[in-house]
Amino acid sequence: MRLQRHPENLKLFHDIIKQQLGNKFIEVVTNDDPKEGHYLPHHLLLKNSSTTPIRIVFNCSAKDKQNSVSLNDCLQAGPSLTQSLYDMLLKFYIETYAYTTDISMTFLRFAFDLFGATSSPFLLQAPFLDTHLKKSNSPNKTEISNNLYVDSFQGTASSESKLLNKYDKANRELLGANMPLQSWVSKQC
Repeated sequence: MRLQRHPENLKLFHDIIKQQLGNKFIEVVTNDDPKEGHYLPHHLLLKNSSTTPIRIVFNCSAKDKQNSVSLNDCLQAGPSLTQSLYDMLLKFYIETYAYTTDISMTFLRFAFDLFGATSSPFLLQAPFLDTHLKKSNSPNKTEISNNLYVDSFQGTASSESKLLNKYDKANRELLGANMPLQSWVSKQC
């Protein structure tokens, strides 16, 4: 088992499970009876990240039996509100400085949203981020919205001071939605 060879990751996994149990995102299966419910298997995604080196991904496509339905079969994905990856990547050629940052623990913020579910990207962006930004009085809300890609905020700036200003304004706005930015990376192109 991968976790037994890396005790630090095993501890992180244990801490995440305890946190999800405490927040009632997950529950312990005491009676594995398929007539009582459908339980989602999960696996770990190891990332090269100092803030979230482990992400638990639920297999929302799992089925109890060959002819049964999965959670993803029952969920509607919703329209794609995510910016085109091509458009996001083109932005990195526009200005002198490029930046990217994650929105802190995005998929754990919602009890109704699972990382791995068909509906996850839509549920993150539509009811939460888009609604928060539409209600905002910030003059930067359009720029922030245009630079969101799933659970990241990224873009370019023409100078270091403008880059820091963009970060400050976006972080302040997203803090208002209890979604602080983390893992900021920038580079002069």
